[in-house]
Amino acid sequence: MELNIKGVDLSSYQAGISYPALKAAGVKFAIIRAGFADSADSTLADHVNGCTTQGIDYGFYWYSYAKNIEEVRAEAAACVDIIKNYSPAYPVFFDAEESKIAREVGRTVMTNIALEFVSEVSKAGYSAGVYANPSWFLYFYEKDRLVGKTDIWLAHWTDNPNIPTRYDFGQKIWQWGIEEIDGMAVDGDIAYYNPAPEDKTIDELADEVIAGLWGNGEERRKALTDAGYDYDAVQQAVNRKLSEKENNISVGDLVRVKNGASTYSGEPLAPFVYSTVYTVSELRGDRAVITYKGEVTAAVNVSDLIRI
Repeated sequence: MELNIKGVDLSSYQAGISYPALKAAGVKFAIIRAGFADSADSTLADHVNGCTTQGIDYGFYWYSYAKNIEEVRAEAAACVDIIKNYSPAYPVFFDAEESKIAREVGRTVMTNIALEFVSEVSKAGYSAGVYANPSWFLYFYEKDRLVGKTDIWLAHWTDNPNIPTRYDFGQKIWQWGIEEIDGMAVDGDIAYYNPAPEDKTIDELADEVIAGLWGNGEERRKALTDAGYDYDAVQQAVNRKLSEKENNISVGDLVRVKNGASTYSGEPLAPFVYSTVYTVSELRGDRAVITYKGEVTAAVNVSDLIRI
């Protein structure tokens, strides 16, 4: 059965978008603009952090203005430097859309430029590919040097994800058109494959679970199992880490509230409380006051806090 995984691409044009809204809309991955020419996208960190907290996989794209090999090597170096602290699950795509440059340099040089970017980014340890629409593959690139040689992200708008593109360039991702999420226009994508899971240690996975990146209950079990991990082993590590942390709470610590905990006086907490990181602002015996961005959220029992 062919996979059809829902995604979007994000840049500064989607500044301020709600990442919970993306998740609620069924988005499983995002291709985020890392930058253009030699500059980083101003919303890169926000998009990466927002997607990560919602368990949304991500990749990157780089908008190019390069006219020769020297210029594209500089762009690739800038891209690698900007994303060096991130671990994308999806590739880093080369995106050239300046038709004036393509006509000026010709198909062979344009193809050389795209392949040089892919090569340089691959040398840095990232998967890489090329984003383009059919006209670029047919008239501005030598498509036989790209198709089947690198990952392809095809832009061909049918304006409906259920109406497939008629073009087959062996694309792994297809950009089908625009949809509205959280009141913003976003480009919609379909991926035809799941990226291979990262080779993470049990302790690394346990830390991610504690940070809230794998959900709760059966959602967590399914997510870890579907990703190829041993749920029971990860959960044992989570329990061990929580046990080690729970009795070492101090003022100023960053903490999470255990699922199901109530306020110090026994009143229920709002569901969002369990997925937010707080600061301990006051301790009196077994009573702790937690704040978010300087505002008091609640007083809870110290034993219901997890230091992170």
